[in-house]
Formats: sequence, structure tokens, C-alpha cells
Amino acid sequence: MDEKNYEEEHTHTEQKDESISESINNLKQDVDSIKEEVGEMQIQKLLTKMFQMMDQIDDQLKKLEEEINLQKENRQKTEETANSTPNQPKPRMSEYKMLQNMLQSSGSTGTPSNQRNSNLTRNRANNGAPSAPNMLNKNIITRKSTR
Repeated sequence: MDEKNYEEEHTHTEQKDESISESINNLKQDVDSIKEEVGEMQIQKLLTKMFQMMDQIDDQLKKLEEEINLQKENRQKTEETANSTPNQPKPRMSEYKMLQNMLQSSGSTGTPSNQRNSNLTRNRANNGAPSAPNMLNKNIITRKSTR
């Protein structure tokens, strides 16, 4: 009896082993399929995130392009206005400077400067005005200070 029981137990154990092996193989297959599905899901998530980022970058590039176009237009407008404005004339020499130049040029043709200054001083002492030959302009130039 012992032998029969032993054989029955042995067959029963072998059947359990086979059943367990089969269950383990089925579980391995299930785990592999789950891994594939999870991997595909992660790839899909990564792809959707990548496409979202690409869309955001595309939007930012469009905004930058619009800004660049606006700046180009503004630059063209400023160039046009700069080109359309006439060249401003050179500042005119003040009357004081013109008179100074006239006095200097008349002084070099006639009397030396020391003699001319003494003549002006002598004539002004007589009647407060320069004599007729030395008078180039009847306007007396006075400098006004603004404070």
C-alpha cells in the first residue's frame, strides 16, 4: 500500500507541478502583454506631449514673426519719414558774428587795430558815437544776459 500511495501522491504532485507550471507560463504571457500595452501607452503619452510642445513652439514662432514684421514696418516708416524730410539748413550766423566779421575785415584794409580802437575811443568821448568813416552799422550791439 505504501507503494500505491506513493505512486498516487507522485502523480498527483506531478499534475500539480504541471498545473502550476502552466499557470506560471500563462502569467508570464499576461505580464508580457501588459508590459507591451504599458509601453505603448507611455509612447502615446510621450507623443501627445511632444505634439503639444511642437504646437506651442509653432504658436510662439508665429508671434515672433508678427513682431518682426511690425518692427520692419516701423523701421520702413521711420526711414521714409527721414528721407522725406528736407535737409535742414545750416544754422545761420548771428548778426553779432556777422558784424564782428565785417569789423575785422574792414579793420584789416584800413588802419591798424590799435589806431582804430583809439579813434573810436576818441570819437565816442567827443559825442558818444563813432565817427562817420569808421561807422559800418548804425546799430549799437549790446549783449543782454538772461538769468
